[in-house]
Amino acid sequence: MSSNVFEWQGIDATGSRARGELQADSEQQALLQLRKRGFTRTRVRPRRIAWTLAGRSRELAGFTRQLATLLRTGVPLLRGFEVIAQGSADARFRAVVLALRADVASGTALSLALARHPRHFDAVYCALVAAGEASGTLDAVLDRLARSMEQLQRIRSRLRSAMMYPAIVLTVAAVVIAAILAWVVPSFEQTFAQFGAPLPWATRMVIGASHALVDHGPWVIALMLAGIAWGRHLWQSGERWRASTDRIGLRLPVIGPLWRMALMARWTRTLATMAGAGVTILQALQAVADAMGNRVWRDATHRLREEIAGGVSLSVAMQRSGLFTPLLLQMAALGEESGTLDELLARAADIQEQEFDDRVAGLATLIEPLLVLLLGGLVGAIVIAMYLPVFQLGRLL
Repeated sequence: MSSNVFEWQGIDATGSRARGELQADSEQQALLQLRKRGFTRTRVRPRRIAWTLAGRSRELAGFTRQLATLLRTGVPLLRGFEVIAQGSADARFRAVVLALRADVASGTALSLALARHPRHFDAVYCALVAAGEASGTLDAVLDRLARSMEQLQRIRSRLRSAMMYPAIVLTVAAVVIAAILAWVVPSFEQTFAQFGAPLPWATRMVIGASHALVDHGPWVIALMLAGIAWGRHLWQSGERWRASTDRIGLRLPVIGPLWRMALMARWTRTLATMAGAGVTILQALQAVADAMGNRVWRDATHRLREEIAGGVSLSVAMQRSGLFTPLLLQMAALGEESGTLDELLARAADIQEQEFDDRVAGLATLIEPLLVLLLGGLVGAIVIAMYLPVFQLGRLL
């Protein structure tokens, strides 16, 4: 069972108020952990999903890259934390770095210190750092991890950019059309009332839409905002609701295939990074499952791990899941046969990311003219509908 992240507040042994985050399977287990650590009057709740995840990912990738570079040049770990904290523009992340330095200075292993901040360092990150500490190659592991995070950040950025343009254009179009219906159409309606002639059906439809917007628009907007807030609350607090939305998202016509490609590239890149760092396949799959962020892929990865623990090879287990492309299945099989699983998975991740970039670029090229045609058609239809009575009056005269 994968752990969840909980926010907590409590009173420590000195009587001071403290707060933080921890990983546990349930709220009861989280409370038990806090009591064992000496906290009293504790309150625990599931961590709210942050809307600044993209900014945190960039900060974390930069931290990893800087720390790898400093260690490679011979800078001691504690001094490296000081340098990174001084250069961080994010006060919260700077506090995290200083907390890491204090923990490591007191004798705590870096991987264990990182695990105390699950909001910033996930299971994959901690497992890789633990592997680097055990093998004495922490700088090399951090460098590999930084490259992986930078690649994943680029995928997120491309996907976000692909979705942002249509969202902005459609929002502006909705505002323009609403303004036309709310203020322009009523002026035409008053003019048409003076004609005393029956209006075309298209004009009546536009006027009816204008009345509906003016009479019921505020209520509709309020209901939409309430629905969004309710859906966000369910998604943040309900595991079953999140699983349902993840399944639905993967089945959407245009976004679904892109999302699947991005998840597959992330899964492959993460597993390749962990395999290259010397993490066992079972440990790697457990960490990858906990860090996927999508319930469908998380559950599928857990099933892969169970099958491999039962003696099935990775490539066969992947084929049974039905989630992976034939190319990735072939790469995994060849990697297992030749003992170069990490290299071939990394190559497969490169191919998937390039294919994702090509798909996003092609989609953006297709969406732009389609949006122009759609918006032009809507505005043009409203304009024509409002001028039809004028044309009919001209013919009568």
